[in-house]
Formats: sequence, C-alpha cells, structure tokens
Amino acid sequence: YLLSSNFAEVITIFAAIMLKMPLPLLPVQLLWINLVTDSLPAIALGMEPYEMAIMKRPPRNPREGIVTQGIMAYLVAVGFITAAAVLSLFYLAGMRVEEARTVAFTFFVVVEKFIAYNFRSFGPFYKVSFISNKHLLLACAISFPLQVAIVYVPFLNPIFDTVPLPWWDWLEIIGASFAVFGVVEGIKQVFLHFERKAQRPKAPKKTKIKRIKVRREKWPEGVVLQRNPL
Repeated sequence: YLLSSNFAEVITIFAAIMLKMPLPLLPVQLLWINLVTDSLPAIALGMEPYEMAIMKRPPRNPREGIVTQGIMAYLVAVGFITAAAVLSLFYLAGMRVEEARTVAFTFFVVVEKFIAYNFRSFGPFYKVSFISNKHLLLACAISFPLQVAIVYVPFLNPIFDTVPLPWWDWLEIIGASFAVFGVVEGIKQVFLHFERKAQRPKAPKKTKIKRIKVRREKWPEGVVLQRNPL
C-alpha cells in the first residue's frame, strides 16, 4: 500500500518537472501525506483479519520473495493510475494554481483511502466485509477530518499552502476517487487472472512409445526372439 502511494508521488512530481509545469504537490503536503494520512491506514491494513479462503490458495514458490514481479508490476500500475488522476485534476481543471494544488492535494489524501480498500484482499473487494476491519474505518475517520481542517481552518492554509474549496470541487474529488478505485480493482483482477493461469498444473507430456521389430529365427533348441530397434 505504501509502495504504491510512493510510486504515485514520484511519478506525479517527475512528470510535472518533465512537463515544466507547476508542482501539483508541495514538500510540506507530501510530508503530511506520508507521515499522517497514509500511515494510519497502513497500520490498520497490518491488522486486517485473515481471509476465510486463505487455505484455498495454492502454495507459493519458496524461492520467491515477499514482493514478486507480479506484485511489483501491480504496485507500479496503481502508482501510474493515481498519478494520472492527480495530474488531470491539477492541469485540466482550469483553476488558479492555489485552488488546483489544493484539489490535487486533497484528492491524493482521499483516493489513498479508497485504494486502501483495494489492498485489503487479493480477491474481489466485495467478498470482504466493509466493516470487518474496524481499525481501517477508524483510520479513515481520523484522516478525513484532519484533511478538511487543513483546507478550511484559516491559520492552517498558509502552512500547507491550501485554500478553501467549493462544494463542486469535492464532487470532482469523490467522483475521481471512485473512478480510480474501479480501475485499480480491474487491474487487480487482470493480474489475478494471469497469476491463476500461471499456477495451474501443466498437463504431463505424452511419452513416445518406441516401437520394436521382432524377428523370429529357428534354432535347433527352439525359437529365439531378437529385438531390433527401428
């Protein structure tokens, strides 16, 4: 979860620098995301109850690491999707820089809570109860009011370089977060499909039967069979 968030931050800043455009996220905002709003859900995910179908998973290759190539590709893909959404909201909204940066900053905080529910299970999200991890609910319940305070409390605005947002900006943020959640869930299902396909037992190879030619010869003592391969 944290790796995907860090990938999204790096891709966002790198793309903004390469495009020679204003940064959508400032250092103090990145510090807030990493230390507060992402840390709480990450700790809560570590307390996620085990899945009911955990014993139905096929055994892992003992030589594989904790983060396999497939998992790393999935994390990078999630980072690209999140970064693309942040850049789209920042550059295509047609707002002044301060408001656009506040939208991008708030969207990043909100969408990471949506993505946390993608990371709860290796399977479809709807097979896991929404309220089974009360620690994650508590983490989200703490993170959202803190972000709202950063946006609307006057003395916090200059610290985090934010401005109050109108209600329609929140509609864009929530709508884009749902869109990213759906795309990330779709990517997860694609990776799971290929992972299951790779783990299916391969059919045994058909062995070729070597045909032999039998030659009968008569000897005084009886019949002797000799086998000569073709």
